[in-house]
Amino acid sequence: MPKKLIDIFPPKKFDETPIEEVMAKQTSLYGTREVSLKSKKLWLALPFFLAPLALIHFFFAEANIILRPQITELHIAEQIIAQVGQQGVDLGQKLIPARLFEQEKEATKSFGASGKEEREEKAGGTIRIFNENAASQTLVANSRFISENGELFRSTERVTAPAAQGGTPGIVDVQVVAAEAGSDYNIGPSNFSLPGLAGTELYTKVYGKSSVNMSGGAIGETSVVTANDIEAAKQQLLQELEVDAKATLLSRIPPNFIVLESAMETELLQDNTLVQEGAALEEFTYTASLQVSTLAFAKEDALLLVRHLFESYLQDIQVVKDNTFGATYTVEAVNISTGRMAVSADVSAQAYTALDSAGLEARLRGVSRKDIPNIISAFPSLETAEFSLWPFWLQHVPQDQSRVEVELAL
Repeated sequence: MPKKLIDIFPPKKFDETPIEEVMAKQTSLYGTREVSLKSKKLWLALPFFLAPLALIHFFFAEANIILRPQITELHIAEQIIAQVGQQGVDLGQKLIPARLFEQEKEATKSFGASGKEEREEKAGGTIRIFNENAASQTLVANSRFISENGELFRSTERVTAPAAQGGTPGIVDVQVVAAEAGSDYNIGPSNFSLPGLAGTELYTKVYGKSSVNMSGGAIGETSVVTANDIEAAKQQLLQELEVDAKATLLSRIPPNFIVLESAMETELLQDNTLVQEGAALEEFTYTASLQVSTLAFAKEDALLLVRHLFESYLQDIQVVKDNTFGATYTVEAVNISTGRMAVSADVSAQAYTALDSAGLEARLRGVSRKDIPNIISAFPSLETAEFSLWPFWLQHVPQDQSRVEVELAL
């Protein structure tokens, strides 16, 4: 971009008409005598007009120069190391202190079963056998028990009912299962007889009773837990736990620390469910716990180091423009166990070449208006420059340095 040098108040042109023509014109209009009298009055009044102008010229004259330097956008990329246990910032080794933050989360959640199967399930339960006979009574597995409403159940194991003692029957519990599938066998508490003893005196002395409902009998479509259900439950629960753990962890880290998302690591501590694939359930539960860990570093430590690295690239006469310095950080490698993290720092700022304002002021003192551009143009790092002299008729920069102001406009 070409440099611009602007004279804000250019000198005005004076009337260069010869005095003879002026006098002749006045003579023709008013006569020689009238012009002579007016001229004398003007000469007498002239000091009163010139005195204030002289005061302004010598006591209030000033020069103002506004310089706008060329601004350069600079970028550098450096790798720095954040290390747990590091004491302070090491500018030479590019090391800054790091801190380890950890957060554990555990949860148990219910999930629905998506599988469907056509099943025929037999009801089952427990029957308590009473033996009023003086001798013990052994019942083989698969012994029949008929409820008072006629539902047939069979025992699943061999049991022996002890003999009655002093009028108190001997008792033993046995597990039974319905003879057929279906919900009709999901009966309530009932009395049971043993048809295998029919026709003997034991038929009335050995009998059974149930105190709770028989259950599990069904025919038709049943919900079952699939392998996909179990895996999906695990992944969903772990994802929810991780999000929750990270949010809690971030809320605990001081605001003056920089935390990078890619520096976070998640460790699964435990996960399990009590159900197996194929279980006839409408829903099941899954339990899991995990730990989220991360390394973080203080903003002021990182800023101190990257600013030092940035300034090492500058030339001696370059100056960083205020409020333009910035840095972004990217994780290159992280090891939570050793507490070490390599970070790439992308640093940017605007810079300009320093100007010798005092030297420029000294060179401008007493210089004529027309020579100002030549002196200012000797500074190649300028983008533009503006100057003004006051009052407007001033043709030279004041000699008094206090009346010469050089302003740097960024």
